[in-house]
Amino acid sequence: MNRQQQLSRLNQQQWVREIDSHLRLGGQRLRAKQSSEALDSYQRAYRLALRLADAKLIRACAFNLGACLVARGDYDKAVNYLQLVLPSERDEPPVPYVADVHFNLAVAHDRLGNAEAAQEAYRTAFLLYGGADKPQLQCEVALKIASDAESRGNNAEARSYYLAAMQACQGNQALTEWRLRCQVKYAAVSHRLGDDRPLEGLAECESAAHLVPGRAARVQLLNEIGITYMQANRYSAAAESFTSAMHSVGGVGGDDPSFQRAALLQNLAGALTALGRHREALAKYTETVRLFRSATTPSSQGLGHCYLNMALCYAHLKRVNSSAESYEMALQFAKEAGDKTTQWQALEGLGAVDFNSGHNQSATARFAEALALASDTEEARVRIAAKLQRAGGGGSRRSRGGSGRRHRWSSELPGGSRRSGSFLRGIDEDGGDSLLGGFGDGVEGEGADDSEEEPEEVREARRRLRQAVYGEPAYGLSTEKTRGWHDGDQAAHVGRLHSECPNVLHGARQGIEHRPQSDVVLYEGRELRNSGGVDSTDSGRPRRVRRVDSKLSGKARLETAGSDEDDRIPVRERVLQQLQQPPQMQE
Repeated sequence: MNRQQQLSRLNQQQWVREIDSHLRLGGQRLRAKQSSEALDSYQRAYRLALRLADAKLIRACAFNLGACLVARGDYDKAVNYLQLVLPSERDEPPVPYVADVHFNLAVAHDRLGNAEAAQEAYRTAFLLYGGADKPQLQCEVALKIASDAESRGNNAEARSYYLAAMQACQGNQALTEWRLRCQVKYAAVSHRLGDDRPLEGLAECESAAHLVPGRAARVQLLNEIGITYMQANRYSAAAESFTSAMHSVGGVGGDDPSFQRAALLQNLAGALTALGRHREALAKYTETVRLFRSATTPSSQGLGHCYLNMALCYAHLKRVNSSAESYEMALQFAKEAGDKTTQWQALEGLGAVDFNSGHNQSATARFAEALALASDTEEARVRIAAKLQRAGGGGSRRSRGGSGRRHRWSSELPGGSRRSGSFLRGIDEDGGDSLLGGFGDGVEGEGADDSEEEPEEVREARRRLRQAVYGEPAYGLSTEKTRGWHDGDQAAHVGRLHSECPNVLHGARQGIEHRPQSDVVLYEGRELRNSGGVDSTDSGRPRRVRRVDSKLSGKARLETAGSDEDDRIPVRERVLQQLQQPPQMQE
């Protein structure tokens, strides 16, 4: 070897050391959330790799550079660099970290709105992680695929991937939390498909909750179990789960125990409301209001929803004045929070109160204002418009002891399809088309505030009628934290759940979700804690990228960065054949 060759080899070795140094520094900066500095380090490493003309190093540097761009939100450029890592020829072997490449590409495509490309990349990553014997990563990706499938209404595919996630965790004690979470989600989606057998396993999940490390994780699990019970109309079991979750709440990390207790207590109150125990529910709602006000970050939107629920309970107890006052409070807090959905719900309820009291002019104004705000769904607008027309036309109201065909506006909390409401409709005793619920038969205007609850047999008959005609409503909430209501850490979303088809635990949900005939607004957020990994919830979670080990050994290492979730890229032909169908596994 002549001197020139020796010098060339020394230069190459020096460049390799520099590349390694830049990759290490880039990883440190990315973990420290110094994305601009990290990008500079990765770009330097990539340029040096190009000068060396070493394909292996070029791909490693391109992958890290692409991952960094995902972390920075520059998704178009990220896709370009990540695609360079994939084999260009059919017979070319893939890099050892090819699953991470597809994962990061899925994130980029997802953020760019390329849903099909993102889904394909997720499925590819799922298969590749399984082949690489990485159960937690496979479970994370399966949860993401299932979540997206639920948001599209494809419950069958979601069920398959929840089952796949459960099986990936099976026998691995370190993944107990993941397995239990998957089992709860699997039971929920199975119920929506008409299979209630998996619900029997929820008791096992609840008894195994003590195996989950971390108090916040246990709270989240128990809360999700309660939600699933609510969806299945098993209200007593749901109340027990919410109570158990409350016992696990504590000041862990940055979590606000007052906020968490308020969210869980509101769920418990929702279960009691569904059971017809309105007085107990009112006591819980009152305590919820106190806790929301004492939380580190008071929630105007949470208070608005709580007062909305209280109005419903007062209506069932025929306490008209208290119901109207609660609607007014709900409207006030909804305005403070800029929550238009809760505003029109409260206005619709106030319009019902005014109409039942004989104040048609005031009712007309309330309904008109509600209609102007109710842009959520066409169903809500049609319903409110009909009420507005009846109130403006001087429609008849049901009076005490009245006869003939009687029409009333119910002051129940509106229910209905997502982000809309609809009253429970039925046939009254004289054959007319009336509204179920409200202040009770024959009670007008200033109803008796101290009247007793309906007898149990009457309540059960009313429930069976609703179930026969519409399907019994069910409600639940999730106390997971996310951005949404406030800029503070305790921000959360609220959702209205129904037993038929709520996407309660997964997918994108913004604000109130109404399902037909639902009565109670329940607290539904995202995550109480940062569990890491690809969560099935949507906004507010930390971004993650996969980064190649800075040691240029060809091996891949998982790193958590300040970046976002998925990744996708063109897949190799031998994998494409497996992507046509969701995984088929024995249950």
